[in-house]
Amino acid sequence: MELGSYDIVIAANVLHATGSIRRTLTHAGALLRRNGRVVMNEISDRSLFAHLTFGLLKGWWLYEDPELRIPGTPALYPQSWARVLGDTGFHSVAFPAQCAHGLGQQIIVAHSDGIERVVVPDQVEKPLGHPAPTLQTAPAVAGSGREVLTALVLDGLARTLQLEPGRIQADQPFADYGIDSILGVSFVSHIGEALGTELNTALLFDYSSLQSLVDYLLGQYPAQCAALAGATAQPAIPEPAAPPQHLEAAFLCGELAIDELLNIINDSATANHGIAQAKAGKGQP
Repeated sequence: MELGSYDIVIAANVLHATGSIRRTLTHAGALLRRNGRVVMNEISDRSLFAHLTFGLLKGWWLYEDPELRIPGTPALYPQSWARVLGDTGFHSVAFPAQCAHGLGQQIIVAHSDGIERVVVPDQVEKPLGHPAPTLQTAPAVAGSGREVLTALVLDGLARTLQLEPGRIQADQPFADYGIDSILGVSFVSHIGEALGTELNTALLFDYSSLQSLVDYLLGQYPAQCAALAGATAQPAIPEPAAPPQHLEAAFLCGELAIDELLNIINDSATANHGIAQAKAGKGQP
């Protein structure tokens, strides 16, 4: 995109799902000509429905500036939007649909001053203690690139759907399993992280089954798939589980999503069961 060349930027319930509102608005303002407008639709208050749905997605917890957000959510109150827009080079901030604020939505319009700003990385203090545990995204199996990639995609789909992998058919459309644009975000992110590349969720509509998605990825990202097969040739040593109190703290402060927490608990239970069986086989108490 060419900086300083657009008359209008439109964003519908998306800017809040970023780490830093100031950085995000600075980027948006850099696209606009002098007096160009940003038009936003954003949530304006806390909502139990949004928290129990979008709160399951990582994007809901990305924010690093809680002092600007509505407590417990990534949203901003209207007065916070007005202040931050003023801080990032916008003026004439208006809320043309104030009557809708009580319904949990707000429309925001602001004009850019046309001055290009340098984005300075935010200095965010992280809480002391153990870092949030990370999950291994790719199953440790040996085999060809196709076998490893198929196992990876199957694992991601099974985790997203909370189904046993054996119940998933390679040629069954994702839509039949209930995969939509929301569930697809975590599924595609799981694959992209393992391949080391950014994937678009729209892939699931163009390549709508496990088999067709694997075929596409093998053809489009051959080097990454080959590297993935090599990386999983040796069994991975699982990371030690974080103490329960640290998991609880990470979850409560938003560093750990609920799906990650459940996966960690399930993985820990499986590992403990395997250790107990090994000890029993050796006659150890």
